[in-house]
This record gives sequence, C-alpha cells and structure tokens, in this order.
Amino acid sequence: RHPLSMIVNFIGPPCAGKSYVASRYTLEHPSWGYVSIDACRVEQADENKAWGLLERKLRATDLAILESSGLSWRLPGILARQDREILTLCLLAQREVLHERLEKRQFKRKIPYRLRMDEAQAIDWVLQNLDECEYPVAQFIRTDEISKEELYSLVSENKPERRLEISNNEKTENV
Repeated sequence: RHPLSMIVNFIGPPCAGKSYVASRYTLEHPSWGYVSIDACRVEQADENKAWGLLERKLRATDLAILESSGLSWRLPGILARQDREILTLCLLAQREVLHERLEKRQFKRKIPYRLRMDEAQAIDWVLQNLDECEYPVAQFIRTDEISKEELYSLVSENKPERRLEISNNEKTENV
C-alpha cells in the first residue's frame, strides 16, 4: 500500500451535502477516488454485490472519499478491514431542511432495485439512528447552518493531504 493512504468517510442522511462535497473534492484533487454505495448499487443491481464492489473499490484506491449513510451493518466490518487511517465526517441538517432539499433535488439517482425505504424515509431513519454509529466520528457538520462554499471550505480545511504529509514525515523522522 502507498505510504499516503487514507479514507475520508462521509456519512449522514440523504440531502446533507455528502455527494456535493465528495464529488467536488475528487474533481479538484485527482489523486483521490470517490466511492459511493449508491453508485455501486447502480453498477451491481444487487445489494450484497454492491457492498462487495464498494469494498473492492476501497482496497484499490489509496486515497478514497467514501460516501454512505454510515449506518449499514456491513460498513463497520468493511472499515475494520482497511489498513489505513479513516477520518469520518458526519454531515447533517434539520429534518425539515433535508426534506425541503429532497423536494428540490434535480438529480435523483435511480437504484435498480427497491430498497427498504425511499429517500424521504431514509432521512428520518438516519437522523434517528446516527447515535448508533459503530465507529468514531471525528466531526459533525451542520450543513443547514453554513453555505455550500463554507461547507466545502470547512471539509477541505481538514486537509487530508496535509494530515497525511505530516503523518508520513513523523514516521520518517522516527526511523
């Protein structure tokens, strides 16, 4: 594995801004790969195969932005099998704001099979269950209190590349 290896794990309900930040960040930082459970669902058309593909894509990408609700029973095991730093950022907003964003959403990805709940139900379920997350969350970010630009700046200020450079330099200095 590459010495600079990391996963930034964006979790939260639908319409919280995860896809926006993940796609913009990976466009502006081509060394980072973007792995989304929804994209894997579309590609595989089967839930179990989708999660298998997600794990394979993570293993194949040294620097990865991962996006999901964060609450699948599969995710803790997948993250535990990764041999690298994982930074989890939870994006959320008030229920009403998320539902309003869902109503206005222009691009709705069609999953090729029916999930247990639709996106409106998923908003409520994720908000009710985020405290059940089985791995550490580094930061909770309220996307209803800041603009998209402020959100992007805030997430970018976590500067994953800079953290990795510092970590790598510390390892080198300690040798």
